[in-house]
Amino acid sequence: MDGYRVKKPDVIISIDPDIDKSGVSVVDVKHKEIQFFSLTFPEVIEKCGNILHECEISGKRIKIIVEGGWINRGYWHVNPYDSKAVAARKGHDVGLNHGAGMKLVEYMEYHKFPVKVIRPLKKCWKGKDGKITHEEINGLLRRYGFKEMKRSNQDVRDSLLIGIMSI
Repeated sequence: MDGYRVKKPDVIISIDPDIDKSGVSVVDVKHKEIQFFSLTFPEVIEKCGNILHECEISGKRIKIIVEGGWINRGYWHVNPYDSKAVAARKGHDVGLNHGAGMKLVEYMEYHKFPVKVIRPLKKCWKGKDGKITHEEINGLLRRYGFKEMKRSNQDVRDSLLIGIMSI
């Protein structure tokens, strides 16, 4: 659904798609609750469908946001010391990752999920390659009135960052 907008969603599902397991966060804006998951492609579809159904029954407004790395013009993470094989492997993996995200969005649009694709957020955090750290995501959660997470992985932190920044 290109240009799909929900002015003030009650629930935001944010997804950082990946080949094997995608980071998925569910942010209940009104109740200041979060859930986060690391899910396979079929599990993402099932989880989003279940939450969408629950929101339709309860009258909650929902927004699904998918990080679309394929929107960027270029992806250049090859360093000068990479061999041709390493550079090719990186390109292959990025292509698979982008393809997984594109198919996820295609499925959701076909089934009329309220999905919006966004550009990847700027990598300006203290973690490796500018990624957000566990401490930084907890700082954001506190700032927005949510409970801190005890543990997190990078995919979950990335998806949660997308959700929190979309409030």
